[in-house]
Amino acid sequence: MLDLAGHGYALALAVLVAAVYLLIIRFLDMNEKEPWWSVGLLFVLGGLAALVVNLLFSSTMLELKPVESAVVEQLALFLAVAAGFWTLTAISRLRGWSEVSGLMDGVVYGAAAGLGFATGAAFIHELSATGMVMPAGRAGLWTMFWTTALIGLANGVFGAITGAGFGAAAYTRSEAKRLIYPILGLLVAFAADVGYRKLAYGNALGGQSGLTRMWIALLLPVALVVLLAVYALWREKVTIRRQLEEERGRGTVTVEELEALKSVSARQKMYLAALGSMNWTRWAALRQLHNRQVMLALVKQRAANETDATRRAMIQQEIQSLRQSIAQTRQVIARGIEGGLQ
Repeated sequence: MLDLAGHGYALALAVLVAAVYLLIIRFLDMNEKEPWWSVGLLFVLGGLAALVVNLLFSSTMLELKPVESAVVEQLALFLAVAAGFWTLTAISRLRGWSEVSGLMDGVVYGAAAGLGFATGAAFIHELSATGMVMPAGRAGLWTMFWTTALIGLANGVFGAITGAGFGAAAYTRSEAKRLIYPILGLLVAFAADVGYRKLAYGNALGGQSGLTRMWIALLLPVALVVLLAVYALWREKVTIRRQLEEERGRGTVTVEELEALKSVSARQKMYLAALGSMNWTRWAALRQLHNRQVMLALVKQRAANETDATRRAMIQQEIQSLRQSIAQTRQVIARGIEGGLQ
């Protein structure tokens, strides 16, 4: 008999784990928070990719053939990330600037697609199962929780690796590298997936032994993503300092704002002060101002590296759009101060 309670528990657990991981990866992007709508877009595309994979391929192949299933799933995830970046590029033409500024953005969006893939696969698996028994006792609940968490983390990590390839391609001025970097990300994600499957599923998943093997199998790809994130954040910090110094003369950034952009703790103090005064408009405007300023620094760096005249002109238009957005956001903050809302 179909255990609706068991299915509902498993589905809710998958969603909860995905939500927690999405909050974590968004928090890790310390310099420039990606908007929820764009992160949600990649999450949904990842879920749709899981749906297509499970419709086209049998569960036997996906569960018992590690190499074949890794090829299918990572290619589907690659196409989902590619579709997401293409959509964000199309939207950027309407908005005047792109939400993809470099390596860290690629990691965040790729991880979101991977988490969407894991959540979509969990939904399909549970809804198509003939039955499910609720785990007995606290130990069984914790085993299900950690197993679900690790599977979600694995897909998020593989997606982050793939996304890093697209993020790196956004910075390079070489046409060949714009093609090579995403493919390289796909190949590394595929290798990590195969290694993970062979080690993690070498024996039964049940019990502490299976969970330990899954943790060990994820250590190397997780370490790779962490190193990519640390490098990307360091590179962004250098770019912020280098590219925004000259913006002080334009009024795009003040001395106080530049110091805040160099320090995560300083920015958080400003946000907390706005929240403490119950000024939600100022809080949101400050976050948007800092995000736009970081985006401006990253886009200016991209313009400095660009040699193609046509693309350089397009990037210059993007720079002007960001400066206009910064000026408009600054007016919102000023009106709040004048109205005694600070």
